[in-house]
Amino acid sequence: MPIGAAKESVQVLIRGTTTDDEVYCQFLRTELYRFRGPEQTSIAALVNNPDFNDGSQNFDRRRLLFQVRYPLLAQLPNPLEWHSATMQTGDLEKLRLIRHCGWDDKALDNLVGKIRFPTAFDLTGQKKIAAILERIAASDFDKTLLLVAKVTDGPFTILDGNHRATAMMVAKLKGTFAEADVNAYIGVSPRMGTCIWCA
Repeated sequence: MPIGAAKESVQVLIRGTTTDDEVYCQFLRTELYRFRGPEQTSIAALVNNPDFNDGSQNFDRRRLLFQVRYPLLAQLPNPLEWHSATMQTGDLEKLRLIRHCGWDDKALDNLVGKIRFPTAFDLTGQKKIAAILERIAASDFDKTLLLVAKVTDGPFTILDGNHRATAMMVAKLKGTFAEADVNAYIGVSPRMGTCIWCA
């Protein structure tokens, strides 16, 4: 059912609840670039052909993700309920960028729709987003975002995918991208206000 916060007018389509294992698999998939050689190859198999009924696979994905992303994940409140969702037209600009993680000065009110690209980014950030823009239309490009919120109707803060969301917004402003049908996972907790990452 489409739901949305009146203040933010976000209309993400919540498909249903999902598991930590599915979310961590998606998150680890976006972190593959941090690994090299044979290790990257074996991890790619874990994330591209996952069996969520295999406890050892789930453990390995969780271990590997926390190995590279523990400081980020450790700040999330417990319990946390994950939902799978689909973004609708007009949602992208209302997403909030992560706080206290190098993004605080990138957009007015931390809103993706007010992103200051390229002026707010150093050369490394500009190149990273430019590289995403080159691939954003590819059929195999994963646009999935990980979001967090207090409730399922937002507002939503991007936990993972800030560079991707920025590239999407830049492309949208150029008229070459629309966010309808972009997938998302949303972690919801009434205690999300205690998380330092939330705008």
